[in-house]
Parts: sequence; C-alpha cells; structure tokens
Amino acid sequence: MKTLMVVSNFVFMAFTCLVMLTDGPATEPAYIALSVLLVAVPIITVIAGLANVGAGVRRAAGICNISVIIFIVWALIDQYPHPAESGFVPYVVVALLTPVLSAIVLLLLGNGGSRRPVPRIGQAAS
Repeated sequence: MKTLMVVSNFVFMAFTCLVMLTDGPATEPAYIALSVLLVAVPIITVIAGLANVGAGVRRAAGICNISVIIFIVWALIDQYPHPAESGFVPYVVVALLTPVLSAIVLLLLGNGGSRRPVPRIGQAAS
C-alpha cells in the first residue's frame, strides 16, 4: 500500500505541476493556498510514508491529506461549470483518490506493521 501511495503522490504532483505550467499560477488568495497545498502535501505525505517518523507526523500528514480533499471539493463547487478540457476528469479523479489513499495509509495503517510491542506493567521496556 505504501508503494501505491508514493507512486500516486508523484503522479498527482506531476499532474498538478503540469496544470500550473499550462494554465498559469493562481491569482486569488484561496486558490494560491490550494496550489501550495497541492504541491506541498504530496511531498509531506511521501516523507511521512517512507521516512522513519513518529505516529504524530503520520497523523499530521493524514490530516493534511483530508484538508486537501476538502479544499478540492470546495474548488470543484466554486468553479462550476467546469471546463470542457479532455484532461479535467482524469485530473479530478487523481486529485481526489490520491489524498484518500494517502490518508487511509497514513492514518489507518500507521507504521505498516513495524510497531514495537507495548511493555506490560511490571516488564522492562526493551
């Protein structure tokens, strides 16, 4: 699951950068914030998923992914009707599925099975 998460985040970030290059940078403050989130959160997610970080960092990255989902849904509602471009639907699918997958991996799967056993009362921690 981690490998799928990493690959999907790289694809998502590549699509986002391609959209920004072709359409130009955002000019409204809310869309500038969205653009920053769409580039920064995949980077944070990959770091949190691959690096040896604590559960708090993974939780924070998972929450960032949830905020990206909320922001994307808001942007979809705000920009209705949508452009009739051929790449619009694939980008929206990737933009919504990647943070969902990332949040699931980071929040539910945690350390990916590398959890240390919790010492019981009266046992010394190793």
